[in-house]
Amino acid sequence: MAPYTTFDNISYREQYKKELTENYGKKRSFGTINKYLNAVNNLSQVIGSIQFNITRRGMYNHGFMWEKGVTRDLGREVYPSDINDYGQVVGRESDNAFLLEQDGSKLVIQQNGRAIAINNHGDVVGDMRPEPH
Repeated sequence: MAPYTTFDNISYREQYKKELTENYGKKRSFGTINKYLNAVNNLSQVIGSIQFNITRRGMYNHGFMWEKGVTRDLGREVYPSDINDYGQVVGRESDNAFLLEQDGSKLVIQQNGRAIAINNHGDVVGDMRPEPH
């Protein structure tokens, strides 16, 4: 429970407000902000996503990894779902399943799919949508 409590006390509103201001050139009003904590490994690394419902801009999502008080942005439209004890993260980016290594390298492991879980052997389970004919 400690990683969640520590994480929950960190304010991301200002961080992402600054990012949006820089990206779009002027301040935007925020609607709702949702934080999703998806998984934590035995090293207390936490993954999840922060989702903003921005007025007239739709949804804005960023995946993140939190470790020892430091947040690492995993990118826009990244939905991480699991992390193993080696820091390997799996999830979905756009419509593709991905594997993110501890060194930051990212591999698409299935187009039109999503990776749901990874074990400490690096075995990944997920699902996929068939290609339209």
